[in-house]
Amino acid sequence: MDDLNCDFIHFFNTIYIKLIELCGSNLERFTPLKDLKKLGFHIICSKGNRGALANLLLFNEISSFFKIIEKYDYNFKECQTVYDLLYEKRNLLNIIDTIGIELCNKICKNLKEDDENFYHPKIFKKAL
Repeated sequence: MDDLNCDFIHFFNTIYIKLIELCGSNLERFTPLKDLKKLGFHIICSKGNRGALANLLLFNEISSFFKIIEKYDYNFKECQTVYDLLYEKRNLLNIIDTIGIELCNKICKNLKEDDENFYHPKIFKKAL
C-alpha cells in the first residue's frame, strides 16, 4: 500500500497559524473539528500529496529563496531586502526558526523524493 493512501489531519503550527488540512472521506464529520472551527481555525481539504497544501506552498517558497542564494550566488541581505519590500517584511528565517531546522530539512527531503525538481537547500544540512 502506498504510504500516502491514508486519511490524515495536519495541524499547521497550531500555536501561530489556525490552519488544519484534512485528507479523507470521513474526517469532515470528526466532532472536534466543529469546536476548532468555533475557535477560528480554517479547515481545508488536501489532495493527499506529500506536503499537503500548506507545506507544499511554504517549502517551495523557502526552496526558491535558498536556490537563488546557493545556486545563483545572490547575496542573502539583498534577497531579504527584496522580501521586505515585496512581502511586508516577511522573514523566512524566522519561519524556519519557528518550525526548526531539523524538521525543515526532513520536509524538504520528503518533497524532493516526490519531485526531483524541488531544490533541497544545502544550508539545512550545513546547519545540522
